[in-house]
Amino acid sequence: LPYEFHVITSSELNAFALPGGQIFVTTAALKAMKNEAELGGVLAHEVTHVAHKHGIDQLRRAMLAQGIAIAALGSTPAIAQQAGKIALELVLKGFSRTAEDEADRYGARFTSAAGYDPHGLSSFLQTLAQTMGDTPKAFEPLSDHPIISERVQHITETISEWQLTGTEVSAQTFLNQTQPLR
Repeated sequence: LPYEFHVITSSELNAFALPGGQIFVTTAALKAMKNEAELGGVLAHEVTHVAHKHGIDQLRRAMLAQGIAIAALGSTPAIAQQAGKIALELVLKGFSRTAEDEADRYGARFTSAAGYDPHGLSSFLQTLAQTMGDTPKAFEPLSDHPIISERVQHITETISEWQLTGTEVSAQTFLNQTQPLR
């Protein structure tokens, strides 16, 4: 895919991917990052969501839910609107625990393959936990969304299991390049 990377001016610590290769990172997330390894880990995580078609799978589930609701309840405008709300809720919930774990594991692998320390994503997740708590408020209603401490543990296990050896961190270069944001 022709990936495109974008920075969004926002006070939310966030990064996300859309199907088709659009990757977004907020300015708040960039400000909170300490080095290139963290940015690499976050970007690799989001690229994995796209490459493994997590967004497409999510849209399929939402469309299926909408179709089932219309089939079961009819296709009046009110029912179609309600079915659309159901589909939108599914899309807004984010990725499942399985998809997040897969993106974390392969994100660490891709980060290491690029020469960066695969602990970068874990380090950024720990910053998120310190700032927003182990389960960020945005994820609380999502019973299947993994808590940060579990994600960090799984990434550490992956690094050991797959013997990932990237070491580059590039803290000073990253801090210099992102100084205008601070």
